Formats: sequence, C-alpha cells, structure tokens
Amino acid sequence: PAQGQCTICGLGTYQPDSGAAGCLECAPGTFCPKGSSAQLPASCPAGFYIGDASTTLESLDDCVGCAPGSFCAGGAAQPTACAPGSIAP
Repeated sequence: PAQGQCTICGLGTYQPDSGAAGCLECAPGTFCPKGSSAQLPASCPAGFYIGDASTTLESLDDCVGCAPGSFCAGGAAQPTACAPGSIAP
C-alpha cells in the first residue's frame, strides 16, 4: 500500500539505514527507545543493575535495585558482593 508518511520504529527496535521498509529488533544488552536509529548500550544508574542481561532494556523501570550485601556500579554491571570488612545495608 502507498504510504503518506514514514512510521517511526517502536520501542525495542531501530533502523540505521535510509529508505528501509522495516525496523530491526534490538540485541540483548542494548536499549532502543522509540525512533532509534542505533542500538545503545543498556545502562542503569549506580545502585541498580539490568535484571535479565539476556533481554533488551526498555526503560529504567527494568533496572533492579542491588540486594543488601552487594553493590552495583551502574551501566551494564551486574551486582558484586561486598568484600570482607565492608557492607552495603
């Protein structure tokens, strides 16, 4: 069918090329907001981590808070247990 306008790619998809007819799925460990032309590295703020690193991050609501006894540097880092002599309440 003829198109009167272009449709932007939805959340979790992207399209890097001009003149494309479809959007591509974001790879696991990446983030693609609505209208993306590139896959962005998934990133959570410090104190949080990506709960399931095998999925795409759709929003910061997908970030999970670190459990007591561990710390999260943010970005795509998974939780790290506190070393002996240190705590994370």
